[in-house]
Amino acid sequence: MRSSLFLLLVIGCAKPDQLKQCYPIASFQTPSFNCEGGAPPPPPKVEEPPKVEEPPPPPPVAEIKDEKIELNEKVQFELAKAELLPQSKKLLDQVVTIMKEHPEIEKIRIEGHTDNDASDAYNLKLSNDRAASVRAYLASQGVDGKRMESKGFGESKPITDNGTDAGKEQNRRVEIRIVKKKK
Repeated sequence: MRSSLFLLLVIGCAKPDQLKQCYPIASFQTPSFNCEGGAPPPPPKVEEPPKVEEPPPPPPVAEIKDEKIELNEKVQFELAKAELLPQSKKLLDQVVTIMKEHPEIEKIRIEGHTDNDASDAYNLKLSNDRAASVRAYLASQGVDGKRMESKGFGESKPITDNGTDAGKEQNRRVEIRIVKKKK
């Protein structure tokens, strides 16, 4: 009875394709099976999809380097004016974050620079106004005005030759220097 009960359990649980491959061998001891054709083939390997590596995060657009807050993008203004363009506000918001996260930076100087187009007096005024505009924006976003000063240098400190359009583009810039830092 024990063997026939086992046989019923095995047959009742076996799948149709398994019944064709294996058949029970009756014995007085332990029931066993004789299988034709060897063991069934292993299940097919399920290939994992290739791992997609996350792209590295974009470099910060503003970061502390040496004695300045390095701007990795240009502060943009309306043509021949000191009014900030909207895309520059995102850049300057990172400067605000840096100033809030680094109270050890006691004072910064926002410096405005121009190319050599127009007169010296015009360029000096434009660079002063643009530096002051950046300072005003940072203050409006919560940076203490006592921690900032602004100064325009006009065309007096070029970083490259003003003889080409590309050179003039590089010379029109805003830089932020760290003037005083707690030790």
